[in-house]
Amino acid sequence: MEGKIDDNDDDEEDEVKKSYRLSLCCLLLRKRKVMVLDEATADVDQETDRKMQELIRSECTVPTIARRLDIIMSSDRIIVMEKGVVVEMGPPQEPVAKGGSFPELIQANQF
Repeated sequence: MEGKIDDNDDDEEDEVKKSYRLSLCCLLLRKRKVMVLDEATADVDQETDRKMQELIRSECTVPTIARRLDIIMSSDRIIVMEKGVVVEMGPPQEPVAKGGSFPELIQANQF
């Protein structure tokens, strides 16, 4: 019986993930100019993530909340905030070259 309960939990979780992906597809089909997403591809493998990120970014502007360095570095522009205040802004390579908070976050892996 416990196996069946666990299986149901997995099935429900899979359905939630599928529903989320379907919602994301619907948003893309609506051709919005701006989409705000929070960890939109967190539950997919890296290849699917890469393809989804490319598609999303090619279609609209996406302010992204991200912890993964590859997503951050592939952004056109980043905004680094500390205690609700913008401390750095620009293409990701710019703050890296200047030093400051963003390179410190990268080095400390606290993003």
